[in-house]
Amino acid sequence: MSPEDEHLFEQAFREARATHGTEITFYLPGMIRYENQRGRYPAVSVTGNQCELQCEHCKGRLLDPMIPVT
Repeated sequence: MSPEDEHLFEQAFREARATHGTEITFYLPGMIRYENQRGRYPAVSVTGNQCELQCEHCKGRLLDPMIPVT
């Protein structure tokens, strides 16, 4: 990274923190459990049950219980 790019990155980082703060809020959908708690929000899929990636770990099955909002 060039010194100019590094300066721009630092400036963008400071501006983002000043504008948006440093906290991140995560919303857990109901189909997921974390530390023995189930989320309270519905999981939605903008692609329905269609997954272009077809990763080895789920082959798109993670989309099946989601509410399709195509």
